[in-house]
Amino acid sequence: MKKLPLNVLYRLYKAEVGDTIDNTYVRLTGGWMTNDDRSVDNNGLLQIGPIYQFAFKDLSDGQYYQTSQAAKDVIVPDSFGYSVVRYKEPFSDPSNYPLSVNTCQYSTIAVSVAEYTEALEP
Repeated sequence: MKKLPLNVLYRLYKAEVGDTIDNTYVRLTGGWMTNDDRSVDNNGLLQIGPIYQFAFKDLSDGQYYQTSQAAKDVIVPDSFGYSVVRYKEPFSDPSNYPLSVNTCQYSTIAVSVAEYTEALEP
C-alpha cells in the first residue's frame, strides 16, 4: 500500500486503458460498482452508493495497484424543476489530499475469436 495525490488518481480515472500518466502510471482497467444492499427504508426506497474502482501499473516499482472511491450524490433540479440525484466525479476533490492505493494481482486471458464462435454454435 502507498498513497498518491488525488490529481494523479483523477487523471488515471479519466484515462483510457493503456494510457500512461506522468510517464509512470499505466491505466489498466476500471468500472462502476455498487453495494448489494437490497433493503429498503420506511418509504420503500433503496439506498445505493456507486463506487468507481480501477487498476493501474506503477512503472517505477513494477507493481500493480487498485483503488476505489464513492461518488458523492448531489440533489439538483432537472429542467422541469423536479429534484434528481446526480453524482460528483470520484477522485475530484480539489484538496488533492493523498489517497491510499493497494497492491493487487493483475492478469489477462487471451481468447481466440474462432474458439469463442465455436463455443456458441449448436
